[in-house]
Amino acid sequence: MRLEERKENILDFVVRQHVRAASPISSLMVSVKKQIDLSPATIRNIMLELDNEGFLFQPHTSAGRIPTKKGYKYFVDNLMEDKSISLDTARTFSKIFSSFEEDAVFDKISYLMAEHSGLFAGISANGKIFKYGLSEVLREPEFEERDFLLEFAEFADNIEDNLNGLTGIRIGNFSVVSSLFGPKNVVFIAGPRRMDYEKASSIIKFITKNL
Repeated sequence: MRLEERKENILDFVVRQHVRAASPISSLMVSVKKQIDLSPATIRNIMLELDNEGFLFQPHTSAGRIPTKKGYKYFVDNLMEDKSISLDTARTFSKIFSSFEEDAVFDKISYLMAEHSGLFAGISANGKIFKYGLSEVLREPEFEERDFLLEFAEFADNIEDNLNGLTGIRIGNFSVVSSLFGPKNVVFIAGPRRMDYEKASSIIKFITKNL
C-alpha cells in the first residue's frame, strides 16, 4: 500500500539526505527544500506520523530523524529511480571485459565496483571469490558500534556461504545488493543500511548485463 504523496516526498528527501550526510535530518532541513511546498508545522506533523508508522526514527529527543529498515525498504520498493552508470564509468568497466582472461576480469571488476561504490564488493564465480573494499567500508560511521562491526566482519569472512541464493536487495542491519549471472555466479555490493541503493543497483545491473 502506497503512502500519500506528501509523506512519500518527505520520506524520499530524508532517505537521500541521510545517505549523503550520515546524520539525522531535521524538519527544518526538509522545510527549506523548495520542492516540498509545505509549511514547517505540516512537515513536523508528517514526520511525526512517519515516526509513528515506523518509517522514520528519532535517535535523540532533540535530534532529527533517520530512516528505519521499513523506511529504506519502502524507498527501494517505491521511490528508488532506475539509473544508469555514467558514460565514463561504463567505459572504464568495458575496457576490462575485453582485455583479460576470465579470472582477471572478475578480479579487476570487483576492484572497480568497490572503488566506484565506496563499499564492499565482489564476485563469486567458479568456486572462487574476488572481493575488495572491506577496509574502506569499515570507515563508515555505522561501524563505530562494535556489535555491528563484528556482524559485518562475520558476513565478509563467510561471504561465499552468505551469497548462496542471495539476489536482489536485502535490507537488514547492513544491506546487500546482488544479482546472479550464469547458473550459480553472484555479483554483490554490501555496506551499511545507509547506502546509495540507486548507485549500487546501477553498477550491479551493468556488470551482470556484460559479464
